[in-house]
Amino acid sequence: MKYLGSINDLAGALESHFESTSDSDSIAEAVRLYREALTLWSEQDANYSLALFNMAHSLWNLYNDTDKVNTLNESVLYYRKAVQQVSPKHPRYQRILNGLAVCLELQFTHSKELAVLNECIQIHRDLLAAQIQSKSDIDIGESMNNLSIALETLYRQTNDKKTLEEALDLHRQALKHTPPGPDYADAVYNLAKSLIMVYEHDKNLEALEEAISVFKQALNMMSKKNAKVYADVLEDLGEALNYMSSHDDDVKYLVEAIGYHRQVLDFRNSDHPQYAIAHRNLAYDLENYYTEVGGKQNLLINEALTLYRELLAEYPKGHENFPGVANKLALTLEILFSQTGKESIVQESISLFREGLSACLPEDRQYVILLGGLSNTLDTYYRAFGGREKMEEAIALHREQLKLLDASDRLYPGTLNNLAVKLETWFDIVGDRDILEEAIKTERDALVYAKGSERAESLHNLASILETHFRHNGETARLEEAIKLYREVLEIWTPDMANYVLAINSLANALHTNYLENGRNKENLDEAISFHKQALQLRPPGHVYYADSANNLAMNLVTEFEFYNKLDSLDEAVVLYRGVVEHRSPEHPSYAENLVNLADALGVTFGVKKDISILEEAIQLSRQALKLRPVGYNTHALFSGGLAKLLENFFDQTGDTAAMAEAVELMIEAVNSSVSVLDSILYAGNWIWRATKCHHSSILDAYAKYLELLGEYVSLGTHVEFQLDHVKAHQGNVASDGTAYAIQLNNLPMAVELLEHGRTVVWSQIQGFNISINLSSSDHNELAEHLTTISSQLFQHTISLEDANQYASNVYKHSPLYEARMLSRVQLVEDWRKTVHRIQQIPGFEDFQVPGKYDKLKAAAIDGPVIVLNCSDVQCDALIVIHNQNFPVLVPLSKVTHASATHLIETLQESIGLDKDLLNTIKKVLRLLWKTIAERIVTKLQEYKVELGSHIWWCPSGVLAALPLHSACMGFKPEDDRVSKFYISSYVPTLASLTRAREMSVENIQHVMDEFFVAIGVSDTSIPTVQKELEGLGGICPSINTFWGDSAKYKDIAPQLNKASWLHLACHGILAQESPLRSHFQLAGEDTLSVLDLMKLKLPRAELAFLSACYTAVGDNYNFPDEALHLAAAVFFAGFKSVIGSLWAISDSDGPILTSEFYKYMFRNGVEKVNVKESAKGLQVAVEALQKQPGMTPNRWIQLIHIGI
Repeated sequence: MKYLGSINDLAGALESHFESTSDSDSIAEAVRLYREALTLWSEQDANYSLALFNMAHSLWNLYNDTDKVNTLNESVLYYRKAVQQVSPKHPRYQRILNGLAVCLELQFTHSKELAVLNECIQIHRDLLAAQIQSKSDIDIGESMNNLSIALETLYRQTNDKKTLEEALDLHRQALKHTPPGPDYADAVYNLAKSLIMVYEHDKNLEALEEAISVFKQALNMMSKKNAKVYADVLEDLGEALNYMSSHDDDVKYLVEAIGYHRQVLDFRNSDHPQYAIAHRNLAYDLENYYTEVGGKQNLLINEALTLYRELLAEYPKGHENFPGVANKLALTLEILFSQTGKESIVQESISLFREGLSACLPEDRQYVILLGGLSNTLDTYYRAFGGREKMEEAIALHREQLKLLDASDRLYPGTLNNLAVKLETWFDIVGDRDILEEAIKTERDALVYAKGSERAESLHNLASILETHFRHNGETARLEEAIKLYREVLEIWTPDMANYVLAINSLANALHTNYLENGRNKENLDEAISFHKQALQLRPPGHVYYADSANNLAMNLVTEFEFYNKLDSLDEAVVLYRGVVEHRSPEHPSYAENLVNLADALGVTFGVKKDISILEEAIQLSRQALKLRPVGYNTHALFSGGLAKLLENFFDQTGDTAAMAEAVELMIEAVNSSVSVLDSILYAGNWIWRATKCHHSSILDAYAKYLELLGEYVSLGTHVEFQLDHVKAHQGNVASDGTAYAIQLNNLPMAVELLEHGRTVVWSQIQGFNISINLSSSDHNELAEHLTTISSQLFQHTISLEDANQYASNVYKHSPLYEARMLSRVQLVEDWRKTVHRIQQIPGFEDFQVPGKYDKLKAAAIDGPVIVLNCSDVQCDALIVIHNQNFPVLVPLSKVTHASATHLIETLQESIGLDKDLLNTIKKVLRLLWKTIAERIVTKLQEYKVELGSHIWWCPSGVLAALPLHSACMGFKPEDDRVSKFYISSYVPTLASLTRAREMSVENIQHVMDEFFVAIGVSDTSIPTVQKELEGLGGICPSINTFWGDSAKYKDIAPQLNKASWLHLACHGILAQESPLRSHFQLAGEDTLSVLDLMKLKLPRAELAFLSACYTAVGDNYNFPDEALHLAAAVFFAGFKSVIGSLWAISDSDGPILTSEFYKYMFRNGVEKVNVKESAKGLQVAVEALQKQPGMTPNRWIQLIHIGI
């Protein structure tokens, strides 16, 4: 018995020694002795429960030293045996239960069985209740600590904040019941750890500040002799200070963290189980500190690298820790690369990531982490050295990550976020709009899952991608949403947070863009400059991101000079740009961009100071930058354009033609290398300007390329209103000016081509989508059907008024629905182009959907000459297309100018409706038209033996489209020369549309009387003769299907129009210039027949439409004459082959006469022999009959026009 007592005493002493010194040998020997003692007690002995308790408690201490799960499980087993040996009233019962609960909590950390944890918590609650009842302060304090620690473990599983709040409250109460000493220090430490958990839950800064204070308090109470706990406090305090550094740019927190984590290494040698964690934490601190203070602290990043390399030596490939250490070393190398720009460093980082991945299985957590790290480093490599395969692999790696992650995984939103950013970059590389739309969708998906700072990062990146979308597609709504999102980010990233400066920088850049692109609101620029100055204060010289902030501020200051002539701003910008170039080495990824920015600022400075040496320096810098960004880099086009601008300035100053020629070649390179259609259009515009300036041989190619790109850009619009906006923004006078230059260069076929391709761009494209094709081979039937399907979808897409109605809504423009529509449109257009390209490979279809060359366009003149009229600021000309002539016939209109034509329109329109001098005004206008335009053309037609009385077509462009060229005359006497004396006149919007109308006309159409002719009239006091007009029609063709008055309802008319060939409309016509598909004819009540309705109906048998309505042939004569179709032309594009309309109102009394005479002529040989091709002659006959009416004046008949075949 004495021996047994000696064993117990020695074991107890050894356990106490372990608890004060963490000596492993002591606790191991204690456990051995307790085992021996246990064999000497019998189960009936009163002290047997004590022996079981000693055994369990020593095993718990041994587990704490070794982390061996078997030891812990054995401890639980002995605690349970001890509980069974004593009754609840036994003085040792509560102590045994407490030990069991503590071990159960530890057991849960390995088994993750909630039942184990719940048993632990319940034991602690029961103990606490019993101790409160017995009023034992010491026991109450210990039980509160134990219960709160168990509740914290439960919180980690459930994320239930109430559980965490209960734990924190218990820790605070425990301090009141714990006396001074080691236990009190432990209780303080536990409180600090609980406060950190509160901070991590909701980023509560007050909790973090209190935690740091409490950690320091605990550290002061701890003895270094208790090495394990002391080191734990040091480690946790360092981590808390790291957290604080993320909220405050003051590096003092990082300095403190480094100091504490250095101390940890004093307690944890290479054999210690947490040695790797200690190394990692210190290395991480050094990384962060280096990132904050920049390159002047290279020793810190090198020390971090040394620490990670030492760890890698400790854990070679094959060790379970190798992948994690390889990951950290690779990430640290990437930080070093950001300052040095050395390719070897980023290559080593990539290699380490690959090695780490090869050492993992796909199901390993570290595998997913390494995938993301490798992807991001490949992205870094691409941005510095190019190589699209790097970016392609980076995207593939993120896609693989997403397959391995559940949406609930904390890495999921970040991975989506990173993928979206890389997709944005991939778009810049390949220019595929599907990629950009996917990037937007991916980032919006990330936002669904992101929380806290991750949400701010996703908002920030989405805003950036939307800015990119704006730059490429010009949609203001995208930029507006980006600015809104950046402001939302600033509500999350507050000034005390490290990311705040990133947010204000991005918002400032977006405001600067908004200033330049949308109205130049000075408030936008002032706010942008203010933000950039704030950012520069947060990133002074020496800061790793100083150059970025200085560069951005300089850019805004240059803008301020350009628009407000503040020379001080320009000088400050040059100083800042020079500082940026000096700050960075030539190897830095952004060095080329910095050179260009300085060059551009010097170019602006030259414009003020006219010092040629400044310009020469700018050119030299720009050349240097372009060498660093050869073809293949996405900024090559931009840099080429910048150098071209400087060379143009040099030419202006010195007359050096070689400089200007080089500038033109650079613009050609820019156009061909740009991945953005919108940018390419701008570059093509500069190509035109510079080629014109130096009479470069590529000038016509420049005009042709511009119009080609405009058509491509327009095709991306989701609906016709959006497309028209695109054309309005970029069409200008390009087509007419290009035509004029082609004429000057005697390239008459190209003159016709340029004018053709630059007019009715939107409407011609709509017609191009409304097609079917017969490939005359069963082998190609599937291809033809596919094209028809896609074309139909694009046609419906383009004319969708649902999109048009929503176009004005900012809410819609910011919605996923809009993005889905955009993506669908982009995909359809791309599919359509690829399908057309495949058809073009089929023999005989090489020219299918190719913009018409002159040889193809002249087919429009097969039934008579087409007079193409061009009026630009350069010169005005007529080009007569004659079918049997290889080249157009030029008729210079030397007495016509753009200004004089505009004046004629204004004079004519002002006179209409006025009685005073009306006849004289009209005579004057028509005589001028005859002498300056029509007489010359008639003379030329006669020279080419065009038969008198034959049919000719007018194809006027620009302002000339609003003039009654067909009515030009010397006077109104029978002997006076006039166009109608020589030829029958029609109009046509484009040559291709005339050819198409002929091709689509149905030969030998069977005119079934009840279906052939639909006449519509509306009862209105402002047009009282409509009923008489329709009754007259009934007398000529008694089987007309007439809708009069209240019966003129769309639902009744539409089915008949599908079968009809002829349509007569006697009602008001309403032109909607801003929304042409809404242009319509007023039916009964609120009903209308719109252009959109006619397009949707498709009208397979449509031949003739007689628009006996007001102003059906009036369009936008000044702002947009070549694109804003009048009602008559719109009806022609909708499918009618011939249309009769009016440039202004038809007199009420004239309508019945005009229509009666017209239809008498058309039906003169019976309905079976009616021919729509005679409709132009029929109108001329009707007008001649109208002219013979008593009191007739020219203003009542000169406005009537015929469009089509």
